[in-house]
Amino acid sequence: TMTVNSLPTTSLTSSDIDNVICAGESVTFTASGATEYQFTVAGVQQGAYSPTNTFTTTAIQQGNTVKVSGRSSGCIIESNGFTYTVNTLPTVT
Repeated sequence: TMTVNSLPTTSLTSSDIDNVICAGESVTFTASGATEYQFTVAGVQQGAYSPTNTFTTTAIQQGNTVKVSGRSSGCIIESNGFTYTVNTLPTVT
């Protein structure tokens, strides 16, 4: 017999409601639906799989997409991502 594990139903939420931020702004992402998570920014892994389901960064650049992969029972699925518009900070004289 063969056991077939179902894919996790990984989802991702963001503390920013409109995907438009200022350079250096802190954004927190929260994942759910799996037992371990691995976040990526612009395709770059932000650490190994971990049971920690939150990720906070101030390093999002124009056009970056933040995603999470969820892993449960050896099965992995990637969430939809958030793509950001980053406004530069004004110069004050």
